Amino acid sequence: MSKAIQLFNYIKSIGVSPDFPEENSITSMMSVMGLFTSLGGFAICFIGFLLTRDYVYTMVTFGIGFTYAIIVILHAFYLIKEARFYFSAIAPLWYVCALLSIGGYFGHGAVAICTIGITYMFYKNQPLLRNGLIIYNVFLFVLPTLYISFNDPFFGFRNYPIDEIVAFILCLGWLSLVFFTHEEKNNELITSLSTKNKQLNQKTVEIQRFTHIASHDLKTPLRNIISFLNLIKSDLQKGKHDQLDTYIDIAEGAGHQMNLIIEGVMEITSTKYYNQPTNTQLIDLNGIAEKAIKLLAEELSPKKVAITYDKLPAYCLNEKEFLIVFKQILHNGITYNQNTIPSIHISSEVTDSSFILNFKDNGIGIPTQYQSQIFDFFKRLHHLEEYAGTGLGLGICKKIIERYKGTITVSSKLGHYSIFSIVLPKN
Repeated sequence: MSKAIQLFNYIKSIGVSPDFPEENSITSMMSVMGLFTSLGGFAICFIGFLLTRDYVYTMVTFGIGFTYAIIVILHAFYLIKEARFYFSAIAPLWYVCALLSIGGYFGHGAVAICTIGITYMFYKNQPLLRNGLIIYNVFLFVLPTLYISFNDPFFGFRNYPIDEIVAFILCLGWLSLVFFTHEEKNNELITSLSTKNKQLNQKTVEIQRFTHIASHDLKTPLRNIISFLNLIKSDLQKGKHDQLDTYIDIAEGAGHQMNLIIEGVMEITSTKYYNQPTNTQLIDLNGIAEKAIKLLAEELSPKKVAITYDKLPAYCLNEKEFLIVFKQILHNGITYNQNTIPSIHISSEVTDSSFILNFKDNGIGIPTQYQSQIFDFFKRLHHLEEYAGTGLGLGICKKIIERYKGTITVSSKLGHYSIFSIVLPKN
């Protein structure tokens, strides 16, 4: 039984190729039905010859077996388009020859309908070729049938009942190919639409929330700028100059805050985090850590930050995306840290199913009730006067990690440390 299953699976694989992913299902079914039809033709040829010694009938049935064997041969050479055209245009000629040679007692009408139905499916997106082949097949059926209606076949009538039974069964098999493929395509479409609908709902909710918060966060510094510009204008009109520097500094700070928010929004829109990762390759995470540290050099120098990391694993990823993640988490560890010498250590673990990256800092920590909220866009736990920031960075990190079907979480002890943990599936 296992060998029979292996043989059947081998037959199904004939012609299947990653070069034609959308065609593989129907190609597999055609290989199976082509082989069965061919074997059926050869079997009738052999049995008919043993029982009747009818050489004409033997040649006709042999032609059936040979005709459909060519489909499997074409598939074996991955000539998928050629095999389909052959099925629609060349293969039907066998029943024309059979009809003219021995008459119409072998279910040729069912064969013609089957051929036309499958041809329609093959070329439904190519209307000109589809209609031409269908008209061609109609003529192949009508003209020989009309001839036989008024004339005897060239070699006299043959009427063997088994012919119609075999032809009927094989036609059912070929037509099942149409219905199977149609149903499979419908199921794929329904699944795809369901997935996209969920993604769309998720995007809609997030965009609504994002738009509301972004507009609020942009309005606040803008109001500050307008307010202090009005104060500057008023003081200048009154000849007062003692507060101008303070007003200008505040307006400049608000402008800088607006700039950070706009840059964050641009980074979110350029990070297509709802799609699968692209341009991925096996990257040494030690190299990404080094690049992130270099990019943060200006922040590290004044605070004398100590960043260390163990030997990290390699992972299949998009380097630019993970550079954003490393840079943002390290930036958080530096910003929210009141130690004389802030420190961040990156370590890794490898389990049977995942890679785990841990970023541990000695910063101010995060209250337990806020640990899940810090990954929301624009979520800040501190006033701008205390710590600068837009509340976008960790939200971007989360979306990038989710693209890799991973998770990012934080554990913390208030006033002592925070540990950001990234769990990625093994690839």
